[in-house]
Order: sequence, then C-alpha cells, then structure tokens
Amino acid sequence: MWSATRLARTLIFAVYAASALAADALPHLTGKQANVTVTDMSPMMIYSPSSSGPMDSAWNQTWTNASWGQYTPLWPVDRLDDGTMPVSAHTTRFMGASASISFMGTAVYFYGMAQGSFSLEAGGQTTEVKLESTTTGLLASATGLANVAQEAKITLLSGEITINHVVVTVEVGGTG
Repeated sequence: MWSATRLARTLIFAVYAASALAADALPHLTGKQANVTVTDMSPMMIYSPSSSGPMDSAWNQTWTNASWGQYTPLWPVDRLDDGTMPVSAHTTRFMGASASISFMGTAVYFYGMAQGSFSLEAGGQTTEVKLESTTTGLLASATGLANVAQEAKITLLSGEITINHVVVTVEVGGTG
C-alpha cells in the first residue's frame, strides 16, 4: 500500500515527466506556463489531523450535486446524468488543521470559502490572512516561486475554512 507522501511524490514526478515529454513533442511550448487544477479529493492533497471526520476535530468531506456513489475524485470529473458537475469540499473549524500540497511549479492558489484567519506557507514565506466576513473564491496565493519541488500549506488559525481546489502554475518543459 502506498503512503500519501509517496503517492504525492509520484504524482509530482508524473507532472514533471509529462512536462518534459510535452517539451520534446511540442518544442514551441518550452518555457511556457500552464495552470493545473487539483481537486480537494486528489491524493496530492494532504490533510492534518485527518481528511475525514467532524469539522470540530478534523476535515469534513462534503459533496454537492452528487451522492457518495456518484462522486469520482478524478479530474476532469465527468458530468452526471442530469448534466451537473459533482463538487467536493473539505471543511474544518479545528484550529491548527492544515491542508498541504507538494508540487513543482512557480505559483499556487487555494480556492474555497473562509471566515476567520489562516496562514499560507510557501516558498519559504508565511503569510497570515484575516477575514472579517465570509470570503468565497481565491483565499490565498503565492506567486513568483522558484520552479523547484516544494510544498504549500494552509493552516487554520481561527474560524472556519473550506478548500474546494488548488491551482498550481507549472513550467512546461522547464528545468527544475
């Protein structure tokens, strides 16, 4: 059985290898950037203390427009029979809970909904975000990062946070 860390590292390698192959097959794309969307259900996402449990002590998984049996955590998600897209989310109220992603790229963007405060650690920098009211959409980002293997982590300090997806900017055919 693979650990979450081993799987995340394997996926990072797969993205890097695909980038290198794309550069060989499509040399005109070398050095270009692309955004890769990672759903909250991706094995690239690591949740602490747990990815499943009550919101007051862990991350709680939820789905809209789909039942558990209809949801598929692969991207892109196929439309359901009624044409809607299933949407997943991870929500917590547990102070100190974190969601992290390991990636190779130059930027990372966390999307969801939050109220309260949280921190984002990426590229050796930590930024604290304080929200007076509920914010939906882009919660935090780190840009201008070195194109190296790295981790970005968002940690709840107070209030409540929901993660829907993360976008990572990668270099196509770049070196790193």
